This record gives sequence, C-alpha cells and structure tokens, in this order.
Amino acid sequence: VSNSITLTATVTDGDGDKASASIDLGNKLKFHDDAPTVITNTISTELVVDETDLTINATQDFSGAFTVSTGADGGTTAYTLGVSGLGADSGVIDTATGHKVYLYLENGEVVGRVGDANGANPSGAIAFKVTVDAATAEVTLDQQRALEHNDPSDHDDVVSLVSNSITLTATVTDGDGD
Repeated sequence: VSNSITLTATVTDGDGDKASASIDLGNKLKFHDDAPTVITNTISTELVVDETDLTINATQDFSGAFTVSTGADGGTTAYTLGVSGLGADSGVIDTATGHKVYLYLENGEVVGRVGDANGANPSGAIAFKVTVDAATAEVTLDQQRALEHNDPSDHDDVVSLVSNSITLTATVTDGDGD
C-alpha cells in the first residue's frame, strides 16, 4: 500500500523556520523468502529379510539419508517411494515359477509381482512389497515368495534388486507453501 510507512525529514533553521519532506518508505522495505532444502546423504542402512521365515519383515529408518531444512517458515517433510518404471524388471526371479519379478507402484507401495512367460504381469502373484511411513521414513520390506539365489550351495546367499529400481524421495514443504 502506497505511503503506508513514510520517513519524514524536518529541518529547523536558527530563527525557527521549518521545512519538511517525506518519502514513501513502505516500498523500500523488502522481505526475501527462504526456501526449504533437502540434501541426500550416503548411508549404510539396508533392509535384509531371510527366507527361512517369510512372516518376518524388515523395517529400517531411512530418514538419515536426507538432511532437511524447512527454513524460518517451519514446515513438513513427506517420504514417498517410486519405481524406475511401471513393470520394470527388478532383477530377481521367483523360485516357484522361474519367472522374473517386475515392479509396480500401487497406492504408494512398491509391489514386486511375478511375471509370466510373456514378461511383466501387473496382476501376477506378489513376491514382495516395500512400504514407507510417509512421516518418519521407516521403510519395510515384506517378502512373500521365495526368490532364486545365485549360489545354491550357500544357504545365506544374498540377492538384490537392480540398482536405482526403487527410490525413496523426501519432499519438504515450508510453512508458506514453498
């Protein structure tokens, strides 16, 4: 609003005469907004399940993978999962069928579904699920079917998904919507 704040200078000479002039100071006051920031950190946290008992899930806190600042406005952080592409090859194979497992994003969860002889099958059996608590970044791996391992003589052989096939994203929104 014009002239909402003014600055007036008044000068008085030796015999008491006065002169004044004013400027609009309101348009001279500037308030820069800050913005939230997110920086990724290298972490060693992993989710490891053991096929010995498929009812036991693995859960880990991945919030340390991010340094978050909401700035002076305060704000919130939300964590979400993503996949490299719907129906992307996960890099693992279902033991019972010998078919590859493909990745889908279903209601915010990553679901590894068993394909068929033709490839990806969005209605295939669920081999595993990955979920995240949107407020805390606690990620859970729920393996539901056995997967093929490279070394059948090693009962502790480990298989992993293809790199960058599943992502965890931190989204920071500050108090004024930035």
